[in-house]
Amino acid sequence: MTKVDASSTTPVLLANALTALRESEARFREEAALLDIAHDAIYVRDLDGHITYWNNGAEQAYGWTADEAVGRRAVELLCKEPSAYQAAEAAFLLNGAWQGEMARRTNADCDITMAVRWTLVRDAQGHPKSILAIDTDITAQKVAVEALAELSRRRERRERILTGCSHCPHRARAKPCARMPHSR
Repeated sequence: MTKVDASSTTPVLLANALTALRESEARFREEAALLDIAHDAIYVRDLDGHITYWNNGAEQAYGWTADEAVGRRAVELLCKEPSAYQAAEAAFLLNGAWQGEMARRTNADCDITMAVRWTLVRDAQGHPKSILAIDTDITAQKVAVEALAELSRRRERRERILTGCSHCPHRARAKPCARMPHSR
């Protein structure tokens, strides 16, 4: 049996461990960078509601830098209607996940509507650790839907007026009526 000198294998083992650690760190940095190129606002908050991570998408959507947001309570920073936030949080605590629309405010004090998704993050032992939040700005879509609905309502009113009393010279003010001769 050949005897191996531990002093000769230690540098090789350390070099291999160091290489593996560097590769792991590089992979971690690459994965973290993916979060920063996402257009969605992605942030993590601890179980007390304090923001612990804030990506570039969150900076763009809400207007606060990571330095300004990290450490602050999400409800105080983002919520226009804290009662809606609290109701969503209660549902989240029951299910470990929640999604829905939420009125939010930006650093410039603008009102926006976000599609919000919360997911519970657990530690290696399965205990709740933090909450991953992914918010998508749907303000423009909501405005467009409302504009289309308003156009549809206007079209329906015009059709009722035109079909209800097409012979009346003052259609816009007239109620639908039976055809009667009008005096001039």
